Amino acid sequence: MARSAQLLSTYTEIGKAADSPCGVALVDVATSQLLETSPAQSNARSKITELLVGLFGAKLVSGKEFEGALKDILEFIDDIAIDTPSAYQFAGALFNELTGSGCVEKSFLVDAMPDEAVKKVFKT
Repeated sequence: MARSAQLLSTYTEIGKAADSPCGVALVDVATSQLLETSPAQSNARSKITELLVGLFGAKLVSGKEFEGALKDILEFIDDIAIDTPSAYQFAGALFNELTGSGCVEKSFLVDAMPDEAVKKVFKT
């Protein structure tokens, strides 16, 4: 928690101009990193999730920025899973946290993913 709080503080100090792509880039990089972790790196995934939810909770990254960042990741999640077979499981856990925290709507996630990926991510 201390590290995430420090990162949030640093992000706030740097400042963020309106319509800056900074939030989109941060969510994109953090989410990509999370999806590419090994199964043994559960602590890293937890910290990344905590950071993303914290950015939204502190109003440093908007829901629209989350959507902008996640759009390409969702579209290509099947390709990500080729290199990281656990990506569907990791995405499901992350997306449950993001939707539960109000960062993004589940309907957006479902609409942006290929149908077969939706089944694998959300186990439907």
